[in-house]
Amino acid sequence: MMSLINKLPSCNYSLLSWVMCHFYSVVSNEQVNLVNMQTLSSAMGVALNMSLNLLTYLVTKADKLFPDVQLTK
Repeated sequence: MMSLINKLPSCNYSLLSWVMCHFYSVVSNEQVNLVNMQTLSSAMGVALNMSLNLLTYLVTKADKLFPDVQLTK
């Protein structure tokens, strides 16, 4: 998966990494916002035209796939 991600143009990589890390952060705060992985992937998978399995994989592995991305408030 990393080899495919690394082949993306830099602007696409930046957008994908930021969005997946943001989704990872949202799911990590499920106790507060009541958004779990199933809810997020069902809603955003359709909006992003992405399979639920791929979206789930990218979100759950975001911290490993995009270690250089740090979200700030």
